[in-house]
Amino acid sequence: CASTNAELTVNYYETPTTAIVGSDQNQCGTLISSSLGGNTAAVGEGTWTQFSGPGTTTFSALHSESSTATASAYGTYVYRWTIANGACASTNAELTVNYYETPTTAIVGSDQNQCGTLISSSLGGNTAAVGEGTW
Repeated sequence: CASTNAELTVNYYETPTTAIVGSDQNQCGTLISSSLGGNTAAVGEGTWTQFSGPGTTTFSALHSESSTATASAYGTYVYRWTIANGACASTNAELTVNYYETPTTAIVGSDQNQCGTLISSSLGGNTAAVGEGTW
């Protein structure tokens, strides 16, 4: 009888490097983060993605561990660094960046001289459009 044969391809992939990120960040008056601090992918390729947040994000270098993130709106964002290699399960780590608006500049009324009373007139503070004013 004539013989038959079949072929099979086996791909061997290394397990991707375990993903690690830098510390959470608080940014005031800017929509650009500091370096996000992902680790170097010794095996596989790293990619930044926005996991959550009120706007959209642009990364300065999508596959660079030191990428910065530019958000479209102030708020809290979670960014994910994923390292993948072939068909193996990827690894990921997340960090939070809080983008805060610069608070409104405080303005008060003029100095006052009060005679015969321990109560001042209106102190004349302005309304805080961003942030919260406190006496």
